[in-house]
Amino acid sequence: MCRFVAVISRRDIPLKEYMELLKHQAREGKRGPHKDGFGFWILSKRGEHHYRSTLPAWEFVGDLPSGHVAFLHARKKGLTGAPVDISNVHPFIRNGYVFMHNGAVNVKRHPKSIGTTDTESFFLTLLDMGLDKGLKHIVENFSFMSLNFVMWDGKNVIALHQAKRMMNYFTIFMKKEDDKIIISTEGDESWDEVKNGEMIIIHPNLSFETRCIFPDMCR
Repeated sequence: MCRFVAVISRRDIPLKEYMELLKHQAREGKRGPHKDGFGFWILSKRGEHHYRSTLPAWEFVGDLPSGHVAFLHARKKGLTGAPVDISNVHPFIRNGYVFMHNGAVNVKRHPKSIGTTDTESFFLTLLDMGLDKGLKHIVENFSFMSLNFVMWDGKNVIALHQAKRMMNYFTIFMKKEDDKIIISTEGDESWDEVKNGEMIIIHPNLSFETRCIFPDMCR
């Protein structure tokens, strides 16, 4: 039950406008406020920057470092009831992968989880089994409202829109500009909505491909 924004660019760019976009969604977006923590991960020529806080996103007053890949996330603790705690704030990072999620999935708690969110166990299951096999395992064995996520695999940004309920809330939008692509949980008529069941894989040169992991779910 969250809001997120992801950016991938050919070069390091200022990220203030995307932080403002996240703040707006967190405070005034659908089913807000999303006030139970905020975090970001940014990749720049100078290295990686990872920050997490239990405060709402709109209370963040610092400047983000410039970067060419950025994940920004505002959390709203959902039906799983995981408490407001720094260990439960997205994005999660393991083994060079970065992950943030908007949804709810009744996945079995992973033994290597540090926090108590369904998201972290979902992420670790995908890392253990691989993306396609892990998603198939989750869908076939656990109930879920939404699996919507954005992931960095060390080279590409991968976004999945897969939801079963609250379809007007569990959305993903994409906007392609000359030197960057933006992924967001909310967008207006200038954005393209990612269809339910679609996975978008965005490469460093900003080319992208669309896949349907489960053909019977794509629509």
